[in-house]
Amino acid sequence: MKRLLSVSISFVLVFMLSVSSVYAAPKIELGLPRTGDAEAVVLKQLGLFKGVSENDFALHRAPTRLEALVMLIRLLGEEKDAMANIAKSPFNDVPNWGKKYVDYAYAKGYTKGVSATKFDPKAAMPAKGYLTFVLRALGYSDSKGDFTYNNPYDLADENNILEGLQYLIDGGEFNFLRGDVASISLNALSCKLNDKPTTLGQKLCDKKVITPYQLYSFCNMWGNDKVPAGMRVIRVNSVEQMFEAINDNTVVMLEDGRYDFTDYLHKVCGTDGLKNGIYNEKYALTRSGKVVGNEEFDGIEPEIYRVKNCHIIGSDPKKVELICSPRYTDVMYFLECSNCSISNVTMGHTPDAGECSGAVLNLEDCSNFTVKNCVLYGCGTFGVSARASNGVVVYEDDIKECSMSGIELDMVDDVKILNCYLHDNDCYYESSYPDSNLPIIFSQTCLNILQVGNEAENNTFGDF
Repeated sequence: MKRLLSVSISFVLVFMLSVSSVYAAPKIELGLPRTGDAEAVVLKQLGLFKGVSENDFALHRAPTRLEALVMLIRLLGEEKDAMANIAKSPFNDVPNWGKKYVDYAYAKGYTKGVSATKFDPKAAMPAKGYLTFVLRALGYSDSKGDFTYNNPYDLADENNILEGLQYLIDGGEFNFLRGDVASISLNALSCKLNDKPTTLGQKLCDKKVITPYQLYSFCNMWGNDKVPAGMRVIRVNSVEQMFEAINDNTVVMLEDGRYDFTDYLHKVCGTDGLKNGIYNEKYALTRSGKVVGNEEFDGIEPEIYRVKNCHIIGSDPKKVELICSPRYTDVMYFLECSNCSISNVTMGHTPDAGECSGAVLNLEDCSNFTVKNCVLYGCGTFGVSARASNGVVVYEDDIKECSMSGIELDMVDDVKILNCYLHDNDCYYESSYPDSNLPIIFSQTCLNILQVGNEAENNTFGDF
């Protein structure tokens, strides 16, 4: 049974792993450009970026030739091949940890030394050098004239590899850092391979370097009908089609438009019980039984139940909106779902500010769930409410105008809040996050919470 309002729980001591013990990320102030911190966290989760130690990504120094070469091999999905390689290179200045990578890359023709016996692994890798590596990973060739080593910027920009890194286009070569490597590498995963319909991320998924859940959580896959083996893609343009499409191993692509859940649910389920003061019924909405209508005090919400590996994708939050009007319902309620994601949509309630008792997105008993590039707006109580869940990632979301806080966490483990903008929320109780002005509250024991690269503005804090 879904809880009515968790914020009424007395707040207890929050046991959590602070940012400083997980990752030495600098405090990011409003107005500063991205520094690759959150992107490095994502790449580490994908197994593509490991840092100089378990807790340090060293993002604020220049990358070396050896580090850049290792990233190239990982982006090609060939790290296992490199580790199994027995060929040798002629270089005698490569540290032991990097020998396998250099030997493999030399045998494959990916790199050359600075002399017959020297690789110069500690030399700084310039931006144009790393972009050349990335463009080659996408199937472009400087030797065939697709671009030049001295000017990879134009082709990289055309492929959106430099998104968020305008200073590189404007001549920022002199200040190229490992944080930029992280940003460029993550951007590249969403880029299509040269003359092919698949993306670099899909290539890594096909090679089982990353999972389908990771692919759809962290790469922009809108409009791409090629899916991993065992999955299917369904395009929808109505609430009915959307609910019917939600199922295991499915990518649900939302065509542009407004999806009014309340209008559809009340037509299908009726409102007689609500009028008579009888509620808490459930209504079957789909043949699969994965989506049901869940009655609350003043309306019906969509409950997505026990779905595995399902990904709901819009084209752009400005073009796709999911709405409901009852005050007590969540816009979407996910129960016991795993390896799922929702991205590129706007979601919210339509009543006036301060009138809602339901969250925008409610996750309960879920594992591995990503909310990416969404606009989540009040008057919902919380933009994201997660309870008894693990592996939740809230990434690059705009969470605003909620009536009790931007995010609520309750009995969760391994939650990452990355590059989000939380603003204009009314927050009851001060943030439980140490040394933070973020509108995030914790109402039961929480473990391993990581926040990196978030911005907060115009949130008000007070007593309930």
